[in-house]
Formats: sequence, C-alpha cells, structure tokens
Amino acid sequence: KRSSFFNESEWIKSLKIKISISKLKNFQRAEEMFSRTNQFNTSHKLLNKTDILKLSKEKGSFIYQISMNDKFGDYGIISIVCIKHTIKSFHIYHFLQSCRVFKRNVEQVVLNFILNEKTFKNKQGYILIKRNEKNKYVQNLFDKSAYLTKKGSSLYKVSKNFKFDYIKKLGIKIIKV
Repeated sequence: KRSSFFNESEWIKSLKIKISISKLKNFQRAEEMFSRTNQFNTSHKLLNKTDILKLSKEKGSFIYQISMNDKFGDYGIISIVCIKHTIKSFHIYHFLQSCRVFKRNVEQVVLNFILNEKTFKNKQGYILIKRNEKNKYVQNLFDKSAYLTKKGSSLYKVSKNFKFDYIKKLGIKIIKV
C-alpha cells in the first residue's frame, strides 16, 4: 500500500519494476494508445495502424514500445515513443504513456534509455508537445522536471548531461529487447 511508505522512492523500490523497451512490433496496441491516451500524450494526433507503419519506415525514424511489470502483475505495453534524428539532434514527436503507471518514473527510464542508445548518444534531444486541456499532467510533469528545459510553448530541450543515477537506487530493471 502506497500510503504506508515513508517516501516515494521506497514505495517504487518495493514494486520491483521491470521495464522492457523494444522497437515497435504491436501496431494494434500503438493505434489503441493513440486513440485513448490523453493525460500523457505530447502530440494528440489520432494515428491508425497504417499511419504508424508509415512513420516507422521513414528515414531517421524510430518507434519504441515500452512494457512494464511489477510485483502486482504485467501491464503490457504502457508507452509509445516516436523519435526522428538527424546528424546533430533528435526529436521526440510522440510520447504516450498509460495513466496506469503514472508516478513510477517510467518517463525518466525511457529518456535515460534514449540518451544512452548509440543512435542518439551525444546528440541534442528535444521533445515536442501540443499543449491542451487534456494533457495538463504531462505539461506539469515536464515543466517541473530537472532534465528538461522549456524552450517556448511547444518545445523542451533534453539535458544531455543529466545523470539518471537515482533510477538504479529505485531498483527499476531495464530490459532492451
């Protein structure tokens, strides 16, 4: 029970979270997330399987699916991240996450993974966001984060030098598939 823990870190550690990150394979689940996810959805574009498949084939484009389980069970695919990269930078233009896993540091784990991937390492990262009333949760989360700097109303710069060392202390296991 969350309320029985002294602090958030201890609670998260007790969950024994495992996060799997892989290239997108489940286009049906991605389509579901694009149609259903509101609170943590940076683009609010309704994409169908055909659109998503087309995006996945674009030059410089990567789409990841993120799955999670913890001591309570398997949550399945809980996040979709779409990234385009150039020689010097990368842009996360779709970042969706299920509300079932809020406040478990999933977004930090995903950003840490991206920053350490060979394709994106040493590049400047940005997250694009289309602000609206439905995604206030992600807006507030990003506005308060130590690893993002707001650059106008629709863009965040990802800190290349931010150390996500605390993720290890939380006991979150990351599995690249």
